[in-house]
Amino acid sequence: MVGGVSAGAVFFAAFYHFSHRNGAVNNTAGNIGGAVVGSALGAAAGALLGSFVGSLIPKHEAAPR
Repeated sequence: MVGGVSAGAVFFAAFYHFSHRNGAVNNTAGNIGGAVVGSALGAAAGALLGSFVGSLIPKHEAAPR
């Protein structure tokens, strides 16, 4: 969950920054739209990476009663 949220925020900022260029037609809808798509891609990738890292952490089994 942490990986998905943090990667989504980073990708949102990155896609917004790179979609807003000098000399290009810049409008709010296009810039925010690209940033939302980037956020979704980043969130999915971050969540998958987070679940992979979480699966590497050893789990302790409960002691038998």
